[in-house]
Amino acid sequence: MIDQVHVRSPRGRVGGQPRFHELRAIDQHGEPLGIVTSVLPLPAQDVLVIERDEREHMVPFVDEFIREVNLEEGTLVVENIPGLITHD
Repeated sequence: MIDQVHVRSPRGRVGGQPRFHELRAIDQHGEPLGIVTSVLPLPAQDVLVIERDEREHMVPFVDEFIREVNLEEGTLVVENIPGLITHD
C-alpha cells in the first residue's frame, strides 16, 4: 500500500520499507499538521497516525490524502480536507 505514493530518497528505509514515524506532516499549503507517530497496517490500506495537540488523527495512506513523502526533508504532505485533521 505504501508504494502507491511518491517517496523521495532511498535513505531512512528499514528492510526496504520507508520509515515514516517522526515525519512532520504538513498540509498542501505548507502549514504544519503534526507528527507521524505510527503506521497501522490494516487490511484495506495502511493508516498513518498523526499527533497534533496531544490528539491522534488517523489518515488513510492513499493517493487522495498523501501527496508526497520526502524522507530527506522529513516531511509528509497531506491533502487536508475539512474534518480530516482539525485545527483546534
